[in-house]
Amino acid sequence: MRNLNDSHWPGNPAVDSIVAGRPDHGATGPSGDGLVRPRGATVRTMAELTVAETLPRVYRRVLDAVEQLERLGGRQDAARFRAAAIRVYSGSWDASSHRQLEDVAGRAEAAARSRERSEQPRVA
Repeated sequence: MRNLNDSHWPGNPAVDSIVAGRPDHGATGPSGDGLVRPRGATVRTMAELTVAETLPRVYRRVLDAVEQLERLGGRQDAARFRAAAIRVYSGSWDASSHRQLEDVAGRAEAAARSRERSEQPRVA
């Protein structure tokens, strides 16, 4: 079995360039970031990683607001927000979906705050 310390991996220009201590610009792609990748590899952008990391958190915000609405007696609103969130969350995870889910979360949280304010006793 060979490892990166071996002097030759014939036929693999990316590995050959690492072993030889020189960059293989063909293997790094157009990004110029110095990272060596197999030829033809797709590079995911930071925005895509961020969406994949943050979409579950935004969905959790919707579910928390839905739970609060249900506790405060807003079951119809809660069901509507939950259905909207499920529709977005079960689709493609991209920037558009992130914006849509943020919108649902914001509206659900606002509805919960509004209902909570209306439940509080008023000071005369």
